[in-house]
Amino acid sequence: MPLDEPEHAWRTVRAELERHSPDLAARPSILVATKVESDAARERARALAAATGQPVMPISSATGAGLSQLLRAIVATLPQVEGA
Repeated sequence: MPLDEPEHAWRTVRAELERHSPDLAARPSILVATKVESDAARERARALAAATGQPVMPISSATGAGLSQLLRAIVATLPQVEGA
């Protein structure tokens, strides 16, 4: 998948969210790259982070890679979201 597709999709969702609810769009979010099992996929995740200026959490449901880090990130982010 070309990089511009996930980057474009992310920007589209963020723009739609901003139009729907600026308050919701201002809440913390976590950008997750899925199916990151290969070196090429890891590079696409890094490129997505660079293109969006957001940290990207690479995960693989198939191997379980990154899932515990994602869970910790969610737990760390929840208090910020609940207070928003």
